[in-house]
Amino acid sequence: MHADSPSIVVETRRGSQQLVLFALLLAGKLTIDSLQIRDFRFQKSSRQDAKHQEVKRHYDKLPEDWKTNLHMHILQSPDSLNRRKATTCGGCMVIWELYDSLIEMGISTTISKWSKCPKDKVLSDPIARNKTIVFVNPEYIDSTCVGSGNRVQVRWILAPLQSYYEYGDGKKAWNFRYWGEEDLVFNYCSSAAAHPELLPSSNILQVISNPKEGDRFDLYHQQSEVSNNTDHRQGTAFVVRKGSRWHKNMDRFHRRLPEPHRELKKFDDAVLRKFEYFVSYDPYTFYSFSAAMLGAISIVHPLDNTTKQDWAEGTYVGEYLKAKRLDNVPGIAYGPVKAEIDFAKETMPKLREFLMEVRHWGKTETVGRFARDCYRYGNMGEREKLESGLLVRDAYTKWYGTDNKMKSLLANSSMTY
Repeated sequence: MHADSPSIVVETRRGSQQLVLFALLLAGKLTIDSLQIRDFRFQKSSRQDAKHQEVKRHYDKLPEDWKTNLHMHILQSPDSLNRRKATTCGGCMVIWELYDSLIEMGISTTISKWSKCPKDKVLSDPIARNKTIVFVNPEYIDSTCVGSGNRVQVRWILAPLQSYYEYGDGKKAWNFRYWGEEDLVFNYCSSAAAHPELLPSSNILQVISNPKEGDRFDLYHQQSEVSNNTDHRQGTAFVVRKGSRWHKNMDRFHRRLPEPHRELKKFDDAVLRKFEYFVSYDPYTFYSFSAAMLGAISIVHPLDNTTKQDWAEGTYVGEYLKAKRLDNVPGIAYGPVKAEIDFAKETMPKLREFLMEVRHWGKTETVGRFARDCYRYGNMGEREKLESGLLVRDAYTKWYGTDNKMKSLLANSSMTY
């Protein structure tokens, strides 16, 4: 292999990926010398096992006062600068959660609407104190806030860029073209990345809003609301939401569960406290977890050719499961089979505590890594020895050319970061 040739690893699990590889070779986009081909069909170890074998790197020790030399400025949807209005927007809620987490860490933090960059006057204090100012930009933003002071740009990917095609805003899928090649990238979860299965597990920046101490989901300190007490519960509530997108042949099995049946169009905790069962046809809605915490036996419609563990790792608790080497979620039945329903009943009291641990992990481990990398990047000039951050050129630009066909080819092949 030539010293200046890029090394690209292609995993040929499927014939379609092999066709992609050959198409690239024929097009002259790749050479045999630049490829390392791995065929995983005959290997027992999973891709996830390989990710857990990542080599621990040594990072320079940070000074004790490093937090005082950072200022975070988060850009938020204009409609959600009022926190009360953010409750209908999941991404907006986690932006506020990140704000709270940084404040709790002792890092000065401000927030403003993303439709207009803050003027230097707004940031006069961190500028005067010569702090590194970190701008946290959700992936929806294609612009860069420039001005005085030492500025670091972070692109926080809350939703996959390619998902904007689905919502009729395809131009946003190309936002990375307008970002700096060395802007920092953090993904909310692996499914938000350009190549989810190959994202380094450390690149996650994830905070969740619920549950919290003393909130409406805290039933287990109220004897009248103990989850397995079904004396005051009857019937089955269900939600469809995005279910038709995930299931070609949706089995509406709620019809086989106790009556009355009621479809929920929006979350209503008072209603859910009245039902014995809850069914979600959308496999990735938070409703499934909320219903179980509120005492309903929560059942998720299983996905075709997808195990319960694979499903769980795709939910918002998946990154925690992978980080802690866990393989199941308490309190949730995956499909309407007796063994799963019994499991959900037995483990329901453990779900809230489990989700509290997920929330704590996100606020401490992922936010901590993120903040330390921002300091290394902005104050130490580090670009390679980062705990969790990726650069735009590594997360996006090297995968996608300007040609749509080339983008499509690369997007459908499995290549390592």
